[in-house]
Amino acid sequence: MDIGNTIRKYRKELGFTQEEMATRLGVTTPAVNKWENGNTLPDISLLAPIARLLRITTDELLAYKDELTDDEISFFVKDLSMKIYGNAPFEDMFNLAKEKVEQYPNCENLKWKVAITLNSALIMKSILNEDKYCDTIALWYSQLINAKDPKIRKTAAESLFHLKMSKKEYEKAHEYLKYFSDENPDKKLFTANILAKTGKDTEAYRTYESLMFEQLSRLRMIVDALHVFCLEKNDMKLAKRTSELNCNLAKCFDLGPYQENAFKLQLATHEKDVDATAKIMKKLIDNTDTILDYAKSDFFSHVETGNVSDEFYENFKAKLIKRFVEDECFDYMHDNDYWKSLA
Repeated sequence: MDIGNTIRKYRKELGFTQEEMATRLGVTTPAVNKWENGNTLPDISLLAPIARLLRITTDELLAYKDELTDDEISFFVKDLSMKIYGNAPFEDMFNLAKEKVEQYPNCENLKWKVAITLNSALIMKSILNEDKYCDTIALWYSQLINAKDPKIRKTAAESLFHLKMSKKEYEKAHEYLKYFSDENPDKKLFTANILAKTGKDTEAYRTYESLMFEQLSRLRMIVDALHVFCLEKNDMKLAKRTSELNCNLAKCFDLGPYQENAFKLQLATHEKDVDATAKIMKKLIDNTDTILDYAKSDFFSHVETGNVSDEFYENFKAKLIKRFVEDECFDYMHDNDYWKSLA
């Protein structure tokens, strides 16, 4: 809202006529009329008296705001996006957005959403001389790298990383990884990407494979948690599917026979299926030496597992058998010959 509209708005709210306002300020009525119609501006010496008369601050009179509301930002960005993907020249829309950001330099949310919108357009559309736009967008992101909102900080760091990677400025791209949380799996993935681009093949393989193994393990834990939940709710259809899924994940990623069968046991135990339980127990006991078979897979050939002794496998097998024999959840197996052989 410009100063003329602001004067009109607050004058009417207070019930003043233009003539009354002119009299109180010691100016002519036509002068007030010209202010409100945007034909002229009040003399600078009148700004404070006008603000006092209208019971507002001079910042409000000048329509100055440090921030925009979320609704105002959403409306502006939506309109900007529609015009960019319409027939409006990109340069005109870029300048419009730049002017808005300069008008509200401390509004991080505006700067963030404008940067995302313009950057997306540069990726999606063929824009001439895009470097000159990228430099400004990169500047905005660099200003947001320490924003209050963690979501904005994350987007800024990721965007700067990708901008530097696209320009093959790998050392600069690596600098932005320090803004990523160590718990963020993207940090490890982006590190691997840099290693791959800079000729550090062994380190890249090791990092990719380690990350894949971590995410695979996490996925299997999630599927197992869902499986247990399904058993508790007696949703047997999904319980069987989640059991199969975990087995198939183990098979797809060469985790070995032990891991392929491990998650079948919960379902058999829940159903108290004696024959199925005995078969699974035997497969697990017979394949304890395959528990670390992932290290033999091409997928994880660079992941270091260290030396594992035969004693480790023997101890593992002994503990497994002890569990099968002593755990009360297997009480239904007491009449099974294979279970008796374990006892």
